[in-house]
Amino acid sequence: MNLLFLLACTGSPAPIGDAIPLDTATEGHDSGEPPLDIDQRGENLGSGPGDYAVDFLADTTYTSLQVEIDWVAGHAPDEDALDHLRTTLEALCNKPGGVQILLDDELPDQGAPAWSYDAAEDLEIDWRDRYRDPDTGVAVLYYLYVDGHSDRDTDAGRILGYAYHGSSLLMFAETMADVSAGLLGLGGGVEPTVLVHEAGHVLGLVNNGVEMVTGHEDPDHTHHDANEECIMYWAAETDAIGDLLGGGTPDFDEECRADMQAAGGR
Repeated sequence: MNLLFLLACTGSPAPIGDAIPLDTATEGHDSGEPPLDIDQRGENLGSGPGDYAVDFLADTTYTSLQVEIDWVAGHAPDEDALDHLRTTLEALCNKPGGVQILLDDELPDQGAPAWSYDAAEDLEIDWRDRYRDPDTGVAVLYYLYVDGHSDRDTDAGRILGYAYHGSSLLMFAETMADVSAGLLGLGGGVEPTVLVHEAGHVLGLVNNGVEMVTGHEDPDHTHHDANEECIMYWAAETDAIGDLLGGGTPDFDEECRADMQAAGGR
């Protein structure tokens, strides 16, 4: 099993399962110091979802993939959902060195605010440890689970998550839990669907970093799939997600897979 969990909440990292030692910067967090690699951080902050798509999909420069996950206290990710994310990335990304899921830092309670884009970015800057490294061939995805909800929520719809930089993804844990509770038997599909949907945006979908082999972008929802059964359909990142879950956790359609394969993916 390639799923590696590491809990580094406070003090020395405590391994869970088949974990490996990691080069973390938790002491820097305690002292208010920034993450380790300032240049790579700045590069990511200047990027958008899909800008690194080929690097994630192909093995030309990056031969392995790490997924770093931080979460606000009380809102840790579900391990089954993370296992689904790992197996999906393994199937899509050409990474002979493997895919690792790294549970890193538990963050202090943030008071359940309405999260703005800038506030989420600030929290990432304070806590993220890892960025892609061409010298070692390691690409990095970063998920941040927060309390509260998006400041872009409206009476017409709530946001479950979004990708906002080339390797940065935000998950609204409380909103996902609330939506899951209202879906009865379908609720277990919410978190894995949102995790993979947002990863799809970072992998260049739809028409957002990798070219479409055939046209399938929804003209009414930019960078989403027109196919209502595809995981890249717009509803997968909103509280309308229940419409997608009737047949179980949705998957990428043939058009999305063709796009990723043409860009170097599996």
